[in-house]
Amino acid sequence: MQTEVSPAESPWSETARATGSRHLPLAKRLRVHARNLLRIRAEDRIATHAAHGATAVRILTVGILVSLIAVPATAVWFDRTHAVAPALLPLGLLAVGCEAIWFVLERRATRVALLVAVKLAIFASLIGAALWSFLAADDPISYTRHPLMFLVFVLFIGAAGLRNDPRLPLCAGVCSALSLLVVSLCIPGIAAASPPVKAAALHRDFDLEYQLGRAAILLCATAIAVTSAARGRAIRRLSVLDGLTGLVNRRAFDAFLADEGARARRAGRPLALAMIDVDHFKQLNDAHGHAAGDGVLRWLAEQLRTRLRTTDVVARYGGEEFALVFVDAEASQVRARLESLRLSVAASHPRLGRDGDPVQVTLSIGLASCPADGDVADAALSRADARLYQAKRCGRNRLVDAA
Repeated sequence: MQTEVSPAESPWSETARATGSRHLPLAKRLRVHARNLLRIRAEDRIATHAAHGATAVRILTVGILVSLIAVPATAVWFDRTHAVAPALLPLGLLAVGCEAIWFVLERRATRVALLVAVKLAIFASLIGAALWSFLAADDPISYTRHPLMFLVFVLFIGAAGLRNDPRLPLCAGVCSALSLLVVSLCIPGIAAASPPVKAAALHRDFDLEYQLGRAAILLCATAIAVTSAARGRAIRRLSVLDGLTGLVNRRAFDAFLADEGARARRAGRPLALAMIDVDHFKQLNDAHGHAAGDGVLRWLAEQLRTRLRTTDVVARYGGEEFALVFVDAEASQVRARLESLRLSVAASHPRLGRDGDPVQVTLSIGLASCPADGDVADAALSRADARLYQAKRCGRNRLVDAA
């Protein structure tokens, strides 16, 4: 099997070329944009993984809910003039407790985005409950403040966009719209149990025109937050990706490995690590030129990307070396996959350019796991690196593990 490898163009940029093509129909271009926006690769998870960014989101989220729910409720708790206060204070405390629980869960979970999406749905429900408390209050002063709670939805969506994951503000926008819809469906019941003046005001404040206006505001807030998150993710991707292969660079990989190793240790889950090196890469560069060598690295990067799960990470560790992390997997579970990769690469014989001759590309692989080969991830990675060089000493084009 022969595969053409162009030294001037990266095979993994096919999606980018399709997105930017002006010859595609508008509907197809929109579908491609939407798919790229919502699809999260391993490097995207690393780009949104920064601890300080997540902390900022937590502070802002808790600040919004505490300041706009618990603090006003506490302020009016003592004089008892607002009937809504006893309902708002528990909601604010529940939001803080939910954030504390989710903080612990996120330190152990692998799919953090899913956990955050569930948390966003809970927070949207809490804001909707607070809005219902304002609307159902017997005190007319409390009722007139219900527009304040609608603004919390807007701030809530904006806070979700700070994680640089476009899926989260989209989730926050959808959950906010559903929460507002549920509250709106309760308006006839609230109006029926209210005095005539308040009932008339409720029907006026929640008629079709006002509801369409609120829906437009939520839609615009969601669109702005999603666009901002997508741009933030694109900017952060530049700092974590290798410019040649599009894989994660070594600096970002080391940071991810430290965090993921600590997460796996806390949760008691295994972690498999592999080091891969292209055999005789210097000879290939000397014979065909560095541009051809770059094409081989890009081609190999694509082979690695297509064979990994979305939870796994592959990085260009340096030169022609690649490092891989297999989350929630023992070395024995990934050995067959790496052997299949090695055999497939050896049988491919990629051609260097349209007029180039096919070349033989083989791989040497070292495989280790944590905690079997080290209590910390760095120690296991060093063991995988040592086994990589053992594979080279034993004749190359082979995989060496603990077996």
